[in-house]
Amino acid sequence: MKILRGYGVVRRIASLIAKIFKLVRARGTYAENGVYIWKEGRYVKQNIDREKELFSNADYYLIYFHNNLCPSCRKFYPLFENALKSVGNEFTRILHIKVVCDWFTTKCTDPVARKLFMLFNVTATPKLLLVKIGLDGSIHVVRDIIDDLGTSIFSHEHISRALINLTGKNVSGIGGEEPR
Repeated sequence: MKILRGYGVVRRIASLIAKIFKLVRARGTYAENGVYIWKEGRYVKQNIDREKELFSNADYYLIYFHNNLCPSCRKFYPLFENALKSVGNEFTRILHIKVVCDWFTTKCTDPVARKLFMLFNVTATPKLLLVKIGLDGSIHVVRDIIDDLGTSIFSHEHISRALINLTGKNVSGIGGEEPR
């Protein structure tokens, strides 16, 4: 009898999750699980088989990790996207990547996105990392920008200014050596 009651609870939870997904999709903040690259003012989904395809060049990468079921991600993402649209041209030496899962690695239909969540040990979202890839393919996290922004992450003006300041220091060579 306990098994049947447990099954009823599982069904109710599954129903609740389905309703949450409908609400998230209706609000326009849902993105298909996968990896996206910023091109011409918007993120474009990439069809890649391995995460190493993303990091083929020794360069800087700004990687945004997003969970569709994360309330903070749904609040942060529109502000972040608007900030990228207004200051993105200042980041000519940085490739912008968005990695999307529904809920970390436990609910992620894209194997490359899941692998990136694991590779960068993403345990909280939203997460915004400035990453440097070396000539040898080594990966170095230069900054965790969300940690540096603190509570100002929910202000478009603060995000725009902070992105320029936090990434510019490192990419210009002030905060670290340039990739070769």
